[in-house]
Amino acid sequence: MDLSREHLDRWIPIVAPHESNTQAMKRCIALAANGDQTRSAWRRVACTPSGRLVGGFSIFAITRGLTSEGCAHWWVAADAVGHGYGREIVAAAVAHATRDLPSGLGLHAVHAAIHPDNAVSATLARRVGFIHTGICQPVRVGDRWERHDEYIFRVKADAIDGPDYGSNSTTSGGVGGSAGIASIPGIGSGVPSLATRS
Repeated sequence: MDLSREHLDRWIPIVAPHESNTQAMKRCIALAANGDQTRSAWRRVACTPSGRLVGGFSIFAITRGLTSEGCAHWWVAADAVGHGYGREIVAAAVAHATRDLPSGLGLHAVHAAIHPDNAVSATLARRVGFIHTGICQPVRVGDRWERHDEYIFRVKADAIDGPDYGSNSTTSGGVGGSAGIASIPGIGSGVPSLATRS
């Protein structure tokens, strides 16, 4: 987290200014446990088979009704950029999010807000199947508000009853992907490749 703090603070501050790394990790684990219990969020980190933390993914603000949707954000550790971890993390998480309950989250759409200057994240989103909506929205980043572009990943209607729930995804993601993210048990989750780790 020391290595990634400056790298991540521009886009997605994980450690608050008043927190130590340990306090931030404890807060993130508590948020993950609460999200699992209330089914309002799904937060995981990704690790290599050796246990190295390489990134994370969160789906939060999950709403259920005529359609079930959630908002997403992701990050890759500074020393893990350029190895395919981001694509594997996002593809696996979106596949889980759009898989039917109870094995997945049963979402029909996943929204992501990406800063216009964050070209790497925008490219990753498009490669995994997110579509830029052309809508801008304000997002709180640390102690400031910034305009972000909206991206959306939708389950296609013809895929709802089919085997491919990430039908607008260009990669399968998941365990055994090219980046080699490990299977590690998570908090209340049988999802491999993305796990909460203390």
